[in-house]
Amino acid sequence: MSIFSKMKAGVLALGLVGLAACGSGVDRTAAMEAELIQLAEQGDQAGRLFVSLKEHRPELYAEFLSVANEELNRLQSAKRAGFKAGERMRPKLMMELSEAVSSASDENVAEMIKLAGRTYRMLGAQDPQECYRNLSGEAPKDMSLYDQNLLDQEVELMISIFEEGRVSGARAANQAEINAWIMPIARTQPDLIEGLGLLGRKRVSDSQAKQACTSMTKLMNNLQRKSVERRAVLFRGLLKLAEQQSVG
Repeated sequence: MSIFSKMKAGVLALGLVGLAACGSGVDRTAAMEAELIQLAEQGDQAGRLFVSLKEHRPELYAEFLSVANEELNRLQSAKRAGFKAGERMRPKLMMELSEAVSSASDENVAEMIKLAGRTYRMLGAQDPQECYRNLSGEAPKDMSLYDQNLLDQEVELMISIFEEGRVSGARAANQAEINAWIMPIARTQPDLIEGLGLLGRKRVSDSQAKQACTSMTKLMNNLQRKSVERRAVLFRGLLKLAEQQSVG
């Protein structure tokens, strides 16, 4: 597996952690739907995500509603059920987000890069293993480590990307452009490249988790020093290259 395919989960592990939440089998789907829509009107993020999925991702919407109904029977709270449904659907939402980002606006891609850097820096300082879980695209293990304001921004970004749809002219850097960007970093910061090479492992030591997290933080910081348009082009290129090499 190449370094780029290893990076795929890491550069996309955003936003969805904000959906994590702290029976009988009665079908309360209609009631659950009505409550989530009401929550959305009140500004609740799980409710707003639900409404966004209903309009822009109908297949995910149907599954989200089904899972939320299951959780409602257990939790007896539409708000908590919506959060829990988001947590359970995290892998599928991440897959959908990975496709949407490739054609997202420069501004939304730039925001994703900024939030990624902040997330990795925050988690790396508190718990490197939790940071590595985030980089690997796994569900959060300890939500107390996540800043609520940051989580709110991440979910807002995910909704924004889903709702804006495909943006025309969203260019991705080609292999030559990616190499031209990465190779100088590899020469001057070999430890950064070594840390990225740790991605994709099932288990890592605390020091390795810290190194991988630090490397991804530095990579996102490097992107942020470029113009909004250029960082978006490079980020899309990373995703495209990661997808090609993970398939190949």
